[in-house]
Amino acid sequence: MTEIQRIQERLEASGEEALGADGYDDCVVGLAYQHTLPLIVYSKRKIIERLMASDDISRADAEEFFDFNIGGAYVGAGTPLFLEDMDDAKGCARVAAVVLKLVERFPVRWLIPTPWS
Repeated sequence: MTEIQRIQERLEASGEEALGADGYDDCVVGLAYQHTLPLIVYSKRKIIERLMASDDISRADAEEFFDFNIGGAYVGAGTPLFLEDMDDAKGCARVAAVVLKLVERFPVRWLIPTPWS
């Protein structure tokens, strides 16, 4: 079962709905909640890599396309989240600082999938 299938099952069971990014189900990494609103979380790195492979474009072009058409698109309450994957410790520290600021401003309850959930 894929991550998006597990999320869809969980949402259906609880009667909740969440907006997704069409065509990027294989890039889903989890589910987050802002207050009681479920948000599907995608890997920005996976989406960019997929754009590069499927559209045969450079990383810069894929990042620009992502920023303008996917990550920058606001489709109302429940707009998906796009996780910035970091490979190095400095990058992780930057992301942690941003997340802490966001959580202070917009309390988020994270739902971490586990094998028994």
